Amino acid sequence: MRETIFALATPPGQSAIAVFRLSGDKSAIIAESLSGKLHRHRHLTPSLLTDEGGAPLDDAMMVYLQAPQTPTGENVLEIHCHGSLSVIDAITNYLARQDGVRLARAGEFTKRAFDNGKMDLTEVEGLADLIASQTDSQRRQALGQLKGQIRRQAMAWRQEIITLSGRLESVIDFSDEELPDTVLADILEKRSALIQDLATSLDDEGRGEIIRNGLQVALLGPVNAGKSTALNALAGRPAAIVSDEAGTTRDIVEVRLDIDGIAVILQDTAGIRDEAGHVESIGIARAKQAASEADLVIIIADGAQSDWHKESSAIAESIDGPVIYIVNKADRLVGDVHGTGFMPLCLHDDKDVERLENLLAEAIKPLNHDGTAPLITRHRHRSLITKALDALQASCAANMEDAPELVAEDLRVAADALAQMTGHIDVEDILGDIFSSFCIGK
Repeated sequence: MRETIFALATPPGQSAIAVFRLSGDKSAIIAESLSGKLHRHRHLTPSLLTDEGGAPLDDAMMVYLQAPQTPTGENVLEIHCHGSLSVIDAITNYLARQDGVRLARAGEFTKRAFDNGKMDLTEVEGLADLIASQTDSQRRQALGQLKGQIRRQAMAWRQEIITLSGRLESVIDFSDEELPDTVLADILEKRSALIQDLATSLDDEGRGEIIRNGLQVALLGPVNAGKSTALNALAGRPAAIVSDEAGTTRDIVEVRLDIDGIAVILQDTAGIRDEAGHVESIGIARAKQAASEADLVIIIADGAQSDWHKESSAIAESIDGPVIYIVNKADRLVGDVHGTGFMPLCLHDDKDVERLENLLAEAIKPLNHDGTAPLITRHRHRSLITKALDALQASCAANMEDAPELVAEDLRVAADALAQMTGHIDVEDILGDIFSSFCIGK
């Protein structure tokens, strides 16, 4: 008998209602001992909770769920009690005193659901992402993954590979006989279609990962150009120190924004200049590193300086990815912006800040264009699909008539890689990392 686990499933602290969750064989026994009566499956029942000596603990509601029709596949009990600290402590202490009952570890409820076949690994990841979601796009993407969108596609590919393997077996078993040309032609055609499907899924510009992790946007430019002003204006709060003194920003300052439903991680970086002290030089190196890793760079030029275009263009030469060009201090602009690609703004003007936000929203709009949920939301998915694609492509090097065993081995590797996506094989090394990201009550 597995130990019955329990946890407070609502946030700690005082609240109107608190919910305890239990999972395990003793859930029904605990329900009866607390309330003095049996509980019907899926019926929310008013219950006066009492301890071992009959002293009242709380006037609560309980719902008992009988296995296997439960979220974890085990007997489950939920206690909906009043959310005062005294009630929570009293029920926690009561449950901890019961034999065979213990406090759950982080993610243990979800791990039991995985162990009992209620969820696959991609759905577990989707649940973790849904709990952590902060924007509408993150919520919709995580919910789609939780509902099996990734699992269905991965398993469809895997089933197609298994079907191809079965047909290839006929080539191996009847190698001494002449098979119809249509057998090999059909295998070749379907393998080619699979390769194209997997390659297309990988050619997504990291859209799913960007939605999940947030779009990294680095503010880059010379000292005193207005990078910190831009960060504070977009964040709507004084997140970075703004000063006329050159080199004020020495390290990277980050704020998280929600722009058109996309999580954006905006990074203020040290101003770039040739003459800098040791500490400031470290900050400049970090600024360049942040720009190289960013999904989008906003270069802000100091329009009050006569060489603003030359200086900012030199900075832009080291940027490989997409760039938005801004020339700040438009009210003191020196020279002409026509033909430079820079948009003149005054970042102390609310209307110009709104224009900058619209520019940023326009740059990330492609992430919201496709109504279908992305297939790849984590590096783990990308690496396994890449492994499957590599194996399928490797199988093309062998002659299917002369060496069908080599082709069969490559197909097996491809099928196993897709099975690892859903957690059907070889996942013990990553389970601990995934489930540890959950809170105790999940």
